[in-house]
Amino acid sequence: MCQTYVDITDGLIEAPGQDIDIGLDRLARTVAAPDRPLEQLGDAVVASPGSDRRRDDAALLLARPRALEADRVALWELPTDPALVSQARALTERQAPRREGAMRALPGACQA
Repeated sequence: MCQTYVDITDGLIEAPGQDIDIGLDRLARTVAAPDRPLEQLGDAVVASPGSDRRRDDAALLLARPRALEADRVALWELPTDPALVSQARALTERQAPRREGAMRALPGACQA
C-alpha cells in the first residue's frame, strides 16, 4: 500500500465560521485514495469546497516517499532563522544525489 505525505497551509482547509476539523476531515477523505496519481489528488484538494482561498494563502505539498538506504538519509536540526536558508540549501545539495541540475531545477519549478 502506498502512503501519501500531505503538507498544507490552513488556507486550503479553513473557512470563516467553520470548525477547522471539518476541513481536516474533508482533506483526509480527499487524499484517502492511495493509488490515485498525485496530480489528480492535488487537483481534488484544490477544487474541494469549503476553503476560502481568496482571503488566505494556500500551499499544498503531496509526496509518496519510499525507503532509502541509511547513507542516503540525513537529519539536521536548524534554528528557525531565515538567515540559515543558504546553509540548509548547501547541506541538502551535498546530501542529494548528483544529477545534472537536480537542485537548481527547484527554484525554476514555478516558471512556465
